[in-house]
Amino acid sequence: MSIAVNDVLDGVMDALASQYPGVTLVAGDAGEEHPRPLFAVRLVSVKHNREMGRRYRFSHEFNIQYAAAVPTYRGLHDVADQLYSTLQHITADGGLIRGSGMRHEIIDGILHFFIQFNFHVLSVVTPETKMQAAEREVRPK
Repeated sequence: MSIAVNDVLDGVMDALASQYPGVTLVAGDAGEEHPRPLFAVRLVSVKHNREMGRRYRFSHEFNIQYAAAVPTYRGLHDVADQLYSTLQHITADGGLIRGSGMRHEIIDGILHFFIQFNFHVLSVVTPETKMQAAEREVRPK
């Protein structure tokens, strides 16, 4: 398998950095010490299920919080509208992953944007080492 958890996180961070070049980006929870405007990208959960054979299904759910320098209700909804298109696809490990299950809400002047990235991965098959001939010495008693 080639896509690591941090590859997906990096894909989200890269998409936000290219769309919002002057905005502070933080992986994890936003603290008061970070300047506003700010995106805090938090990976909420990762699911990993084996399907058939070498095929695995991964699901990464994110809560992306946006704290504006001067939050306004309409301004936060404008940012949410932009996130729906900005995060529709991200690049992770050289491939595109589609975002789904997108929704947002505003809580205490902070935009919370929720998104999932679901994808399949084939595990790498390593060639088996064949048993080599063993020499055995037999001594009669």
